[in-house]
Amino acid sequence: MAEPNDAFGGLLAAGRSGGRRGGAPIRISPIAGLACAQVQAWAGKQADLAEALARIGVQLPDGQSFKETRGRLCGRIAPGRHLVLSETTVADVQAAVPGTVGAVADLSHARAGLRIAGASVEALMAKAAAIDFRAAAFPPGHLAQTAIHHMGCLVLRRADDTFDLFVPTSFAVAFADWLTDTAREFGWQAAAPVGLRLAVDA
Repeated sequence: MAEPNDAFGGLLAAGRSGGRRGGAPIRISPIAGLACAQVQAWAGKQADLAEALARIGVQLPDGQSFKETRGRLCGRIAPGRHLVLSETTVADVQAAVPGTVGAVADLSHARAGLRIAGASVEALMAKAAAIDFRAAAFPPGHLAQTAIHHMGCLVLRRADDTFDLFVPTSFAVAFADWLTDTAREFGWQAAAPVGLRLAVDA
């Protein structure tokens, strides 16, 4: 399995914008050490996949949502298809899923993540995609796959004021440029890299 990827590392190290609105700036943090695996269950094998992954502490969510167990995130991105995100490795995910149950693709080098946090994140996300990102419609634990500035993006709401955004690694520079330009209205500030686990004060 591939090593975790830090595609956003260094892109925001010196970044800061005062913004044109009052309030604290949006904090933008690279998600460091991201390991990622896409898991697909064969037809009729969803229950077997859930059982196999449960043995390594990964729980499959229902609907357009994700679950966090033992510092890992597992999101449902299509019927029978899930994305497992980890701070360390997803090698055990591949080992846990027999070929008779499904297939595992290591995407650790193909996905990069950013965390945005602050009081203005809903307003920022409203400019990103035609989705109702208000907490009442898109609460913590929900996810969406959408296009942001013509780039595919997986959006996870981690808390009322926090979103995790995952894009293909090849779009990391373009996505960082779009995000910092769009966030300028609210003010943004680069923050230290974070892991997948959500800090209490995030």
